[in-house]
Amino acid sequence: MGTVFLILKFKQFLDRTNALALVLGILAGSAVNRSFTAFLDDLLKPLLAFMFSIGNWSEAQLVLSRTIDVSGKVTTITVKFGHLLGVLFDLAITACVVLLAARLLRQGVAAKAQQPPAVCPNCAASVSSSPTTGEPGQLDFSPANNIDRFGTLSTGTAPESNSRQ
Repeated sequence: MGTVFLILKFKQFLDRTNALALVLGILAGSAVNRSFTAFLDDLLKPLLAFMFSIGNWSEAQLVLSRTIDVSGKVTTITVKFGHLLGVLFDLAITACVVLLAARLLRQGVAAKAQQPPAVCPNCAASVSSSPTTGEPGQLDFSPANNIDRFGTLSTGTAPESNSRQ
């Protein structure tokens, strides 16, 4: 009985917090990362090494010391700058791809934002997204359009009073 209750509470937690969408995003990102790393390691880096005749540059290292103990075991202390350069190269390529994708997405959003607002055929008021709900079909009551809350064009002057003197 307690296990079923715990599972139901966990399901409610997943539904309420969108944790499942987060987990799916992490899994998709991990798969893309593996694919991208394989592309860099298995295709791009060997092609660059072949084109520039630099060999396996990702294994380049600086030997600081090499010692041999009594049993004949060799101990080497190295600085693996080739691996560091490879990781920095991966970072630079990844950053370029991410920036390019973000720029393309922003251009698509900007193109949608530059579309002129629709005009109501009855009152000639501009119809755009509501600033509070974001739903289309709401009248735009911004001061720039000079439209009051009743959908009529306002002149910007105070209404005259009907009091008799």
